[in-house]
Amino acid sequence: MELYLICEDSLEGIFAAIYEAYLSKRPRSEVHLQIGEEENLRLFAEYRHVRADPELAAKVAATVRKCLGDDGYMSICYALAATAADKGEAVFRVITAAFDGERSSPKKENLTSSHVHSSPNEENLASSHVHSSPNEENPTNSHVHSSLKKENFTNSHIHSSPIMENLTNPHVMRVFELARACGRETHALLGFIRFSELENGLLYAPIGPKSNILTFMMPHFAERMPEENFVIHDEKRGLFGVHPAGGEWFAVTGDEGISLSRADFSFSTQEAHYRELFITFFHSIAIDERRNNRSQRGHLPLRYREYMVEFTER
Repeated sequence: MELYLICEDSLEGIFAAIYEAYLSKRPRSEVHLQIGEEENLRLFAEYRHVRADPELAAKVAATVRKCLGDDGYMSICYALAATAADKGEAVFRVITAAFDGERSSPKKENLTSSHVHSSPNEENLASSHVHSSPNEENPTNSHVHSSLKKENFTNSHIHSSPIMENLTNPHVMRVFELARACGRETHALLGFIRFSELENGLLYAPIGPKSNILTFMMPHFAERMPEENFVIHDEKRGLFGVHPAGGEWFAVTGDEGISLSRADFSFSTQEAHYRELFITFFHSIAIDERRNNRSQRGHLPLRYREYMVEFTER
């Protein structure tokens, strides 16, 4: 009988389900990951709900990074930030394929601690003795990895597992596609995001990405604006990335009693002045004879323009 593990759409939820899959000791082909409830239930299948557990997710995250390397681990994180319903299953298959390959490798003893006291099929996931690097004391947050800062992956770079290069594997290919899409959206928003100064001096930037990529963006701006108080607001998910001046950034979710939109904020007088100057500049440098809306949409899709002052205000 097939086992379907139902988990929430978060890194903690999916990683906890992967941990549960290994503890079930079922054949890998009989275990599936499902994000959220399914309308049409399958006959002769067992459904089991898995609660998100940050501690279990931290163990899985540390082991995945050991097995897949830094690049492979980041690909997994990017893929899990996507909105695709099959991302959990694809990531699960990639991780099991990597673990099974490592267990059959002569270098198996280098991947697990001598203190692990678990069954042979659980040595990579079910140990409470898996140690992470000093920069990983907070391995997860409410939706996606919160310690995705460049210093975590530059001091002691771990090379990627060969499984991530096997694009003939449909699950690896799916993870690659999801990670690439999220990476491209993150890169685009790093340039298209617009910060505005509020009356209290706070820099505020609303975004509405397809994928849950806020935590991939925050380290970029925290590194470049360390002495600024700023907030990046994912309006679609009610998620806030908050950076206090001189401090570490953190994420706040709408579940914590915060429900705000752009209409709830008032801009400073200086912000209104500079907005007017920028809009005037943007439209005055345009050459009407060379206007190419189709090419512009290719470089700047319409879905980003809702949050760009030069397109929303005339």
